[in-house]
Formats: sequence, structure tokens, C-alpha cells
Amino acid sequence: MVRAYRSAGWSVDVLHARHENESQPDDETMALLHEYVPLTLRKLRPRDHLSPLPPLARLVQSHVPVLNASRSYDAAQAESSAIWPALADVPARAKILVLHDDDTRRYLRIARQVRDPRRKSVRLAAALKYRRFQPQAIREADRVWCVSAAELERLGGTSGKFVLVPNGATADFFDVPVGTSDGRRIVTFVGPATYDANRRAVDHFVRDIWPLVRERVRDAELRLVGKGWEETAHPTTAVSDRGWVEDLPAEVGQSDVVVAPLLDGGGTKIKVIEAMAAARPVVATSVAVEGIPASSGLRVAGDAGGFAKDVARFLSDSNLAREAGQANRSAVAGLEWSEIWRRAIADIERLTSSGRPDAVRSGRSC
Repeated sequence: MVRAYRSAGWSVDVLHARHENESQPDDETMALLHEYVPLTLRKLRPRDHLSPLPPLARLVQSHVPVLNASRSYDAAQAESSAIWPALADVPARAKILVLHDDDTRRYLRIARQVRDPRRKSVRLAAALKYRRFQPQAIREADRVWCVSAAELERLGGTSGKFVLVPNGATADFFDVPVGTSDGRRIVTFVGPATYDANRRAVDHFVRDIWPLVRERVRDAELRLVGKGWEETAHPTTAVSDRGWVEDLPAEVGQSDVVVAPLLDGGGTKIKVIEAMAAARPVVATSVAVEGIPASSGLRVAGDAGGFAKDVARFLSDSNLAREAGQANRSAVAGLEWSEIWRRAIADIERLTSSGRPDAVRSGRSC
């Protein structure tokens, strides 16, 4: 996003509301910014849940005086509804709300996975708060970007205020060679363990699905890519922690199949699009493929046995895996980031209407 805006000749400030264990953008991105304002959010306290606002939005709102802009902007952009309070006092000609998912639906899904009654009630309460808060943010925004057609329809995208700006993959993923050549049977999951939905997904996969895969393909190896998987990795079960990798397209390119066993969450899963762009077969749950273009190389499994069977088939049949990967790349051919951002920038120019904006302020939450 920052690179796209700078390539268009704009100056960019980023307001980053982040948790204590979340790092700042990489050095290359930081060098592109006019200003970077990190706001480390404290851990939620019981009283935060008493607010009528969703807890994260409540924390962001408490920092609003810190976020007041020292200059006016042509466009101010919030990367989630929770970060929207940060834009309240930012002087801007146009304010854009980016909805990567429907927060109400996401929290309801999370609540269904939680067994502890008190934690479940907290998640249900958050869902109800987003049901009230999200429409308010939509009303206040000048433009609402949705990342998939499904979210666009679900959130009321018949209004001219809504625009489809889908998630995508960089050109590097589309350049990954089709198929693998070293003969190893590698299954890859991509995503940090710091995101609860990822941890629940991997716990489920390692416990319920991976043993079934290994019964069919004895030399299969599971690689967990992203920060925080040290405790999950175990050599005796052929599960390895790859950690943070500098060249993600190359890492995905070493896999025979990519898995997305997500049980909850919302929005379009970028890692699924990236795996498809890298011409890799993907096996996923129905939650993980929401908003993703249909493809014969994208298998949706409803139970552990079916999931394991699909993974094992791709591991055992290189021709099938190659054909599936090619089908996936074709399915997402229109989702290359440079083209997506070309259209998004044109939308901002239409929205501001009095010429090309020269400053964008981006609000980003963790």
C-alpha cells in the first residue's frame, strides 16, 4: 500500500496502533514514509469491556488526542473499523474505511470456537458491539473499500459509497515456477502464531488432520511459516518451525501443497491468494476460501478425514499437483497488487475530485 501511494507521487504518514509484541514495518517501508507514529496499545482490562464501543476501538479512541494531525490531508484511510475513531479529528478532504472483513461475523465465529463460558460471553458481547459500531463507521466514511465481493454484498455494497478493492498477491508470487523438483513431500502453512485464529487452525490441523496425512504419506513434512511456532514444531511428528522468512514466494515455492485449516475469522485470506498465485494446490476450510475465486486446484474440505485425503492426493501425484497449481494461478490472474492499487488510486482521485491528492494518512490497527 505504502509503495503504491509513493509510486503515485504521494506523501504518506502511517499511524500504527499495535500490540506490545508487534514490530514496526520493515526498513524499506519505513524509508518511504514521511512520518511514522507508533501507538503501542496496552493489554485489555476488564473495564474496557464495559464500554459500548468494541474493546479495540475503545483503546484506539483513548489515543485519539495523540493522533491529531499536525497537517491536513487529501485522504485519510482506516484499515479497519476498530481504527476508525483515530480519524475523527484528522482534517482530510476524504476519509476511507477499509473493511477486510465483517467484524460482527468474525467475532461470532470466534465465540463458537471458545469453550470457556466467560470468554465466550466476552466474544459475543464484542460481536454485538460491532453490530452497532460498524454501521456507524460506514455512515461516517466518504468511501468504504471491501476486499471481496462477498463482503461487499454482506455489508450493503449496493450504495455508491462502496467499492471493491480486493486482496491480492505481489508479482513475485506469480513468478514462482510451477511444480517442485527436489522430491520431498512438503506441506506449508503460512501465518503468525500471534494471531489466535492461526493458532487454533494449526492446533486442529496438527492434532486431527496431520496424523491422517502421515498414515498415507509417511515422508510428508509440515512447515509452519511465521513467527511464534516454536512450541508447536516437533521433529518426531515431522513438523518444523520456519519462523519469519525474508523471501516468502520462494518458501511457498518449495511446497507441494499449502493448507489453510482456519476455523474462524473473516475477510479474504491473503495467504490463500498468494499460494494460488504461486501455482500451488491449496486445501482449505470453507472459512478460509470466502471471497476467493473458485478453482479446481482449491479443495474445500469439511472434515478432518476429507482434508487429509486431499492433502495426501496432492503429495502423492505430482501431475495432479502441477495441474491444480496452474489452475489456481489462472483463477487469481487478475489479483496482482500493482493492478489492484492502480484502480484504488484512481478511486481516491475521483473521490477528492479537485485534482490528484498529494498526501495520504493511513491508520492501521494490529
